[in-house]
Amino acid sequence: MSLRHKILLLLLAIMVPIALLLSSGIYHFVANNERSVWQSRQSDASTFAATAVYDFLVRIQDLLYVVGAHEHDVVEEHSELLNTYLANNPAILEIILTDPSGRSIGNAFRDKPLLGDLFTLPQSRWFAVAKAGGMYVGGLQVAADNDPYIVMAAPATGGGTVAARVKMDILWDVVGNISFGKSGHAYVVTADGGIIAHPDPAVVLAHTTLQDRPELFLQTTTPDTWSGNYENFEGIVVQSVARAIPGTDWTIVAEVPISEAQSTSRLAVTFFLFGVLLFGTLVIAPIYWALRRLVIQPLATVRAGALEIASGNLNYRIDLPQRDEIGQLAADFNVMVGELQARNVELSAKTDALSAEVIEHQATQAALRSLNETLEARIAERTRDLEAANQDLIRSNRELQEFAFVASHDLQEPLRKIQAFGDRLLERYAPLLDERGQDYLRRMQASSERLQTLIDALLTYSRITTKAQPFVPTDLNQIAVDVLADLDTRIAETGGRVCVGELATVCADPLQMRLLIQNLVGNALKFHHPERSPHVTVTGAWRDNQDVSSPNGHDVRRVYALQVSDNGIGFERDYAERIFQMFQRLHGRSEYEGTGVGLAICRKIVERHGGTIVATAEPGRGATFMILLPERQAATAPSTDEQRMANNGQTG
Repeated sequence: MSLRHKILLLLLAIMVPIALLLSSGIYHFVANNERSVWQSRQSDASTFAATAVYDFLVRIQDLLYVVGAHEHDVVEEHSELLNTYLANNPAILEIILTDPSGRSIGNAFRDKPLLGDLFTLPQSRWFAVAKAGGMYVGGLQVAADNDPYIVMAAPATGGGTVAARVKMDILWDVVGNISFGKSGHAYVVTADGGIIAHPDPAVVLAHTTLQDRPELFLQTTTPDTWSGNYENFEGIVVQSVARAIPGTDWTIVAEVPISEAQSTSRLAVTFFLFGVLLFGTLVIAPIYWALRRLVIQPLATVRAGALEIASGNLNYRIDLPQRDEIGQLAADFNVMVGELQARNVELSAKTDALSAEVIEHQATQAALRSLNETLEARIAERTRDLEAANQDLIRSNRELQEFAFVASHDLQEPLRKIQAFGDRLLERYAPLLDERGQDYLRRMQASSERLQTLIDALLTYSRITTKAQPFVPTDLNQIAVDVLADLDTRIAETGGRVCVGELATVCADPLQMRLLIQNLVGNALKFHHPERSPHVTVTGAWRDNQDVSSPNGHDVRRVYALQVSDNGIGFERDYAERIFQMFQRLHGRSEYEGTGVGLAICRKIVERHGGTIVATAEPGRGATFMILLPERQAATAPSTDEQRMANNGQTG
């Protein structure tokens, strides 16, 4: 971009913000005044309409109170009384007087007796409100002949009610006569969003509703009036004023399109911008001519000289007679060219020496590129291996989460239905079945209960990592007290005894520590020797580490050794590793109940805490479980299975 263009842009950059700032100020000034004028006109229109509607409704209410004040026997004896009221009030289509039970005392109508013919009149909303002593004003209704009306009701003498069907013509005429500007209009909206009066009757007859629309903003605020801008239900951006109609939950909305409300301000800004453009042209032209003569042309001479010297002609000098800054620049440029001539010879000698260094440097760069390519290939290969392992780990975790969801919802819901329908069969139809049928039902219930227990165990196993809690200081003494309280019934049933030594506070997940101790003590009570009562001991002590390494790779100097021993049935040494696997049972279900998941849960908990668990036992002489937990835990210690998957790229 040339200098002259930059100067022009600079002048424009100065003029345009000033013009825009002034235009914005003028626009806001005119727009605010214009908005105030329109809002005043809309407020006056809405106030007039609200007053007219209110007066109309008050007249109807007064009529209802007058009719309701008559004694019932007077209305029954003078049947023409209601017709007289009807004839004197052309806005009324029908009027009816009832006793407290909803029986019609008198009824007068112009077209047809819609209120008097209702078999469910005592269940009508208007009857209930009026009987309770309130004034009822209903929403818009349309008869079979498309004649719209509303129902108004009031309490009457003796606990009865009086109601009337009111024509909407007067209300529609009030709204239709309100106009401001070319396209401003008003309409009436009920609290539930229904439009009951509009200049276009088709809008009302189409049962147009404004639920959750800005037009109903007044219904959620305390003032009687509200104003603002929004896009109305016809898709037109409007300026609106809404006013509550006294004595009702109706709102009169006065709208005018923004395009009309802001037409004057836009026209004012247009004329102002045109004037600024004309003024700017008259100001910028002489300024640009002076700058071109004093700056642009001398700089063009300096530029031409620079190009000549750049082409290799170091004998060229710039001839510029000016004595200002640009002339001084040309003189300095000539001095610089002289110095370049002197240095040119010196640079030629140094160039030869640098050429040799460049050749040597290029050889070094080539060797480095070769090494980098080899290193990048190795890094890329290792990165691919790590990404593959990571994808396997992600897939494994996702499958575990999907399993947990299936177990918690897709499996448990049909299982609960099986149990529920089985219970109903046993409760209602057991006497109709023979002994074999009843036995089948009991077997089905027992199987569903075992499946429920297995699903709960699998959920517990999967949530050890997916629903784990942070590690915090955990008092194992309190954990043991809570576990013994939970197992109190089982201890009493087996006649057993559980002795807990002095335990320590460790960094762990409290819920998982409770599940670990409860599973180990519960197993010791369950697998007790049939010839003696179970005796379980729980002890713990800190000791120097020999076998456990921290999950984050740091050295673990101390571990906490938690030991659970019993005098139960024990097991063969060959099963010391197998018992920690999923669904592994050393005994039949008829001998000992269980799912075969409890010890697998224990191992997963210990491994998540970066520790180890081992079991030793002798058949008939009991078993001992030793858990080693590191003194310090990582923020979220992964399980050994997760470490193994991350290192080998295999799913668990």
